[in-house]
Amino acid sequence: MQVTTGEMARDYSDLFIWEHMKGAATAVMGKPATYSEVSGAYMGAMKDGVSTPEQIQKLGDLRQTLFMGNTLRGMLLEAYAFGTLGVIAGYAAIASLVGGVLFLLLGIAGLMHIRRTPEDATI
Repeated sequence: MQVTTGEMARDYSDLFIWEHMKGAATAVMGKPATYSEVSGAYMGAMKDGVSTPEQIQKLGDLRQTLFMGNTLRGMLLEAYAFGTLGVIAGYAAIASLVGGVLFLLLGIAGLMHIRRTPEDATI
């Protein structure tokens, strides 16, 4: 299914990608972890000399997964933000159009009134 609206982008980002990122981090780290936490653990494992190559590989794969997930979430949430701004701009355009039509009608009514008012009328 294509993501075609801002709401769909937000839902896909939060309800699909974010949940899978937390699941992947929990499987490797034992708890939900952010990209920066996993990256720090990976860098520490590379330098400590105690971690096994399998542990380092798992952390490296998780680091890559979380990086791509964060990137995708960022793009989707940006689409959501611009979608929301577009909806607000649409409402503002409609309000401006209604206001413009109202002022046009008031201007026409004023011109009609001034034509019907005699020259010697006092204000």
